[in-house]
Amino acid sequence: MRWCKHNPRPSQEALHQLMMVAQHTPYQFVFCDKDERIEWVNPAFETLTGYRLADIAGRRPSDFLHCAQTDMSVNQRVREDMQAGRPTRAEILNQARDGRLYWIDMDLQPVHDRQGTVTGFISVQIEVTHQVEQRRHLRESRERFKSLLAMSSDWYWEVDQNNRITEVSEGIEQTGLNRLNLVGKQLRDMDINATDPGWTAHWAIIAARQPYRNFEFCVKHPAAQQTNGPPWLWVSLSGEPMVDAAGKFTGYRGVGRDITAHRAAQDHMWTLANLDTLTGLPNRMNFNTALSRAITHAKSLGKPFALALIDLDNFKEVNDTQGHDVGDELLTAVAKRLRAALPPNDLIARLGGDEFGVLIHGEPSTPSTAGNPALTPQLDALMQAIAPPLNVSGQLRRCSLSMGVTLYPTDTTESASLIKNADIALYRAKAAGRGQYVLFRPELKLDVDRQALLVQEIEEAIRTRSLLLHYQPVVDVEYGAVVSLEALLRWQHPTRGIVSAGIFPQVFDNLGIAAQIGRLVTDMAVAQAAQWLQAKVPFNRVAINVTAADFVVGAFPTVLAERLAHHGVPASAIGVEVTEGMFLGSTAVLVLQGLAVLHSMGIEIAFDDFGTGYASLMHLKLPLDRLKIDRSFVHDMGADTDNARTNGAIVHAVTALGHRLGKRITVEGVETRCQVVLLREMGCTQYQGNYFSKPLGVQDIPAFIAAFNLAHDPANGTMSGAYI
Repeated sequence: MRWCKHNPRPSQEALHQLMMVAQHTPYQFVFCDKDERIEWVNPAFETLTGYRLADIAGRRPSDFLHCAQTDMSVNQRVREDMQAGRPTRAEILNQARDGRLYWIDMDLQPVHDRQGTVTGFISVQIEVTHQVEQRRHLRESRERFKSLLAMSSDWYWEVDQNNRITEVSEGIEQTGLNRLNLVGKQLRDMDINATDPGWTAHWAIIAARQPYRNFEFCVKHPAAQQTNGPPWLWVSLSGEPMVDAAGKFTGYRGVGRDITAHRAAQDHMWTLANLDTLTGLPNRMNFNTALSRAITHAKSLGKPFALALIDLDNFKEVNDTQGHDVGDELLTAVAKRLRAALPPNDLIARLGGDEFGVLIHGEPSTPSTAGNPALTPQLDALMQAIAPPLNVSGQLRRCSLSMGVTLYPTDTTESASLIKNADIALYRAKAAGRGQYVLFRPELKLDVDRQALLVQEIEEAIRTRSLLLHYQPVVDVEYGAVVSLEALLRWQHPTRGIVSAGIFPQVFDNLGIAAQIGRLVTDMAVAQAAQWLQAKVPFNRVAINVTAADFVVGAFPTVLAERLAHHGVPASAIGVEVTEGMFLGSTAVLVLQGLAVLHSMGIEIAFDDFGTGYASLMHLKLPLDRLKIDRSFVHDMGADTDNARTNGAIVHAVTALGHRLGKRITVEGVETRCQVVLLREMGCTQYQGNYFSKPLGVQDIPAFIAAFNLAHDPANGTMSGAYI
């Protein structure tokens, strides 16, 4: 089966299940976009009409199927229902490709997006040519009609003026009902679902002796227990009153048919449209509908409610490391726990991935600095519901969740704003360390707005090339040379002048923008290295700071190789600096693969801020060429305190270990002559810090390198008094 790509459809999982149903049913399925143009039909439709999908894709059914003999009032009613976005049902006369005329019973359902806009239509049809012809023959000849019904899956029936069955044809036997046992009974006497509100309207029609069509009801299936089949049989009846020669009412007669399969298909369509197939919870569309109802209800009764958005913490790592089967099992277990933790009148839905939405009814009070006492028990119950370990694939797994909560009408009265508020609070809960819930406050939205504005400004800075690089030297005091220049990002702000990247670190949380910045920095750094090489400036190497986004989104090794070739710069003139955070989480594999490629190219790889992470010594096994000892170990060096002595011992030990492993060592944050003296005694000879130079603009680098080299005394291998 092939889809015609006009409009986005429902989820692939839902479409796949519906297509599987449609391929193995005698009912004809037709999928149209909002303009009634065909996107997909099932084999039953192709067989019935003689048209293949490739021939009719993008065409309207009315353009080639409808017959001029069709009742125009029926077409008008169907069109009005479609324009109004209402489901509709009708019998329509169509014409097949070979000219054959046939009748269909069409059930047309509109498909809505999250905002309730009609995006297309799903039509379930069944050919009813025989039924229509049989009804016509009934008017012409009762006996002929009855003989035709005897050969049909439908059946003929009659009741007297007391609604007692007097006659029923053999066709009813196909349903499992015994026609002889039905004679003499009223419908009321059968094992029907009397709670169905449709019966009230039906009895009113009977009392008024009006004709009716397609009255649907369910009756207890007599063989359900023996066959383990469906417990209810769905029946559709159409009837008209009978009168004798004197015009006296004598009862009803009509036709019936088994529509159990049709109703099952409808129910399945509803399930796919409204329930999450994995957890059985309401899906996003159902949740949005329930939220709209909750707002309407709250407005009329003046009762507030709360909306919460929930994310499972670190769920992506479960999928990446354990597989999606384990992830699905975990989601199912979590869904059961959360549902059980809520009262029956509260709603929880799976919105997609590991995100859940909750509507909490009751009497939540206005949030205050002391919290929200009325909401606290419900929110705590949700947090605690998944605190005990979950049994997933035979293993006990702990799980935590982050939750953002907003209140109606305290925070807002609009559904879209409620969802946005809860999402903002959820983001804050994650940023605060996860495993907690946060109530929305107006200042949170201000933070998000400021963040959004900052992102826009950075995107504009990328576009206008307002980002530039300064360079801070790394010097070797033993050989008196500049061994590297770390490229540091700066922003030429329109009102604040040149500012450090430290004022916009959160921008790098956006992988797309971080990758754009990474490509720009790479191009500027390599281009500058090419200029210095041409000018014979002895800079030795330019070091570029990289992020995980450079490897995940930016294909950094490929980009760097292309820039090196474009500018004619050797790989030995470039280095990259990484941090421990890049080796954590699901992106670590891509980062490690990329570093291996860079190492094979001859690019120096430096580990920045070494010594401050959780497992730094384990990272010494990685393809690293240089360790940069973090400034936090140096700033109080020389002071007579336990902390200073401990930090000094750590620096000494890391230096010795690094040298033994063949790593070059750089100490960051060197600010004083005393620090230089002590570090030299520990075997450290390469430093970076303001004692030697602050980050410099491009134009100042050649002069600094020349001055530094001049200050070195080659006679005794030590620095002149200018530095030591």
